[in-house]
Amino acid sequence: MTLPADPHLEPGRVYRTRHLAAWSANAPRLAKRLVRQGALLQLAHGLFARPKHSRFGAVPPSDEEIMRAFLEGAPFVFTGPDRWNALGLGTTAVFAAPLLVTQVALRRYAGIRATYLQTVRALARVTEIGGYVETGHSARVSRLAVAIGRELGMPEAALLELEYAALMHDIGQLSLRDPVPGGATVLVAREEQRRIAEYGAEVIQQARVLDSVADIVRRQSDPCRPADRSQPPPLSSRIIRAANAYDDLVGSSTDSSQAAEAVARLRLDTASEYDPQVVDALSDLVIPAG
Repeated sequence: MTLPADPHLEPGRVYRTRHLAAWSANAPRLAKRLVRQGALLQLAHGLFARPKHSRFGAVPPSDEEIMRAFLEGAPFVFTGPDRWNALGLGTTAVFAAPLLVTQVALRRYAGIRATYLQTVRALARVTEIGGYVETGHSARVSRLAVAIGRELGMPEAALLELEYAALMHDIGQLSLRDPVPGGATVLVAREEQRRIAEYGAEVIQQARVLDSVADIVRRQSDPCRPADRSQPPPLSSRIIRAANAYDDLVGSSTDSSQAAEAVARLRLDTASEYDPQVVDALSDLVIPAG
C-alpha cells in the first residue's frame, strides 16, 4: 500500500506519533521530518502540534487540545481560580473539600506507583546479585525500552507496563542450573529463550496484579513474525526483545561504532526476529545523527 508523503494535518491539532501511521509505515521518521520542515512542533516525547497561524504569528495549541491528545481522549476537567472566576463563582471555600480529596487521591496513587516500582526494581536486582546477568543490565534495558516506546508514541499507561516488564524481563533466568555466560540470552537457543520467558511470566503472575506485565514478559522470546503465522507478540514484547538483544551485544559500552555494529546485526534479522520500526527507533536513539 502506498501512503502519501505529506499528510493533511489540521492546524491547532495535537498528534501522537502513532497517529501519523495513517500516512507512513514509519511514523517516528515521518514525525522527525515534519518537525525539521516546520510542519509540526514537538511538545514532548511522542507529542506534536500542527502550528496554527494568525495575522499576529503562530498560535499555540489550547490546553484542552494538549490534554485531549495526552490523555488519549479520556475525560478530564480543568480547575483553578481563573476557571472559577470565569464562571462567576469566586474562590470560595466550597471548592476546598473536593480539591483536597483529589490531591490526596493523586498522592496515594503516586505512592502506590512508587512502591510498585521499588518492588519491581528489587526483583530485577535478584538476577544481578545471583550472577545471572551483568550489573546494570535490567536498568539499561528498561531505560532503552521506555525511550523506544516514547519514540513510537505509546501512551503513558503502556509505558509504565513496559518499564515494569523490561526491568523483570530476565527474572526467568533464576530457573537455570548454570547461568548463561554474561546473561546474554540473545546467544542461547530459541527453546531456552522461551523457557526462560515462560518461567519469568509465572513468577510475575504470582503477584496477581501484574498479569498484563507477565504476558509481555512471556511473549518477549517470540519473533516479530512467527513462522506459523500466529498472532505476533505485543509491541511492548517486541521492544523488549530488541532492547535486550542490543544490550546483550553492547553492554555498558558507549562506543558509537559498537552501537552501530549491534544495530546492523539486529537489522539483519528484521525479516522475522525483530520489528523493523522498533529497530529504527532504537537506531535513532543510540546512533548519533550525522
